[in-house]
Amino acid sequence: MASMVIANPLIGEWESDEKRTLEDVNARDNIPPKTKAFFENDFFGKLKLTFTENKIFTTYEEFENSGSYEILNETENSITLRAWNDVLKEYEDQTFYIEGNIIYTITSKYKIREYFVKIK
Repeated sequence: MASMVIANPLIGEWESDEKRTLEDVNARDNIPPKTKAFFENDFFGKLKLTFTENKIFTTYEEFENSGSYEILNETENSITLRAWNDVLKEYEDQTFYIEGNIIYTITSKYKIREYFVKIK
């Protein structure tokens, strides 16, 4: 019996969705007001992710990074990747949750959902 290959739903270009992410930030009571104010001051909405079959490219303002990744787990609504984090100098596992043409990942110690919309 042949195994079925599922197309990677992350392939393409994604841009941080500031409005949707800030809605999540403001709905949380575990984030100090000073930190919320920092996040609300043009922090989100700048990160771009580009996925190919085996590479991820990240851009945040002038900072760019790229590296290969591997898929560790995939379900109907999520995909977990392992990729090299050049800032931390270590491999990092990250799960992306899929909602149509929107994805989100859980970030920071506050467990914020950073949302991304597909742009290409």
